Amino acid sequence: MFESIKHFALLSNNLGSLVAGLLVFFISALIVFLIKDKFKKPPSFTGVFYLKIKTEHAAMKTYEGLSSFFVLTLINESATKAIGKIEKTYDIEKDGYYRPYTGKDRNTGDVVLTIERYYLGRNKMNIHISLKGDANGAQRSSSLVISLKRAKLKTSGVFTTTASDATGIAVFKNEKFQNNK
Repeated sequence: MFESIKHFALLSNNLGSLVAGLLVFFISALIVFLIKDKFKKPPSFTGVFYLKIKTEHAAMKTYEGLSSFFVLTLINESATKAIGKIEKTYDIEKDGYYRPYTGKDRNTGDVVLTIERYYLGRNKMNIHISLKGDANGAQRSSSLVISLKRAKLKTSGVFTTTASDATGIAVFKNEKFQNNK
């Protein structure tokens, strides 16, 4: 059998070239897959992380320039999915006013983080957050979708939220932000 395969491969015809090309393609694809899957895995997203969103555009103009800060507690479900909880810790308004949220005033919610894995490019990360609102009713329930450029422990991207139909910049990292009281 080995001799017949060797003889077929040595024939100079279109079919032999096609088969040789397909073999090279599949072997190369397997090597790229193994490298990406085994050596270039996304980092673990189990632990405590921090999120900052800065509103650039909103239906309610007073939200523009507002920076909101969150703490996320995540646990990996798989290499491409993490779930967890989120709490809004403070806001910094456009004029620099610092508004902390503590205890029952915190807006809490659920988080689902997913990673889009690309074999020939950088992995991307998406976060969906469902905020429940606070006990006082000052912050309403809302949904927040964040698209991050890379699946890294420190990265940035864009967000969209149902709170005043706002959009802007998001920064995700595994270190606390320095608050500007």
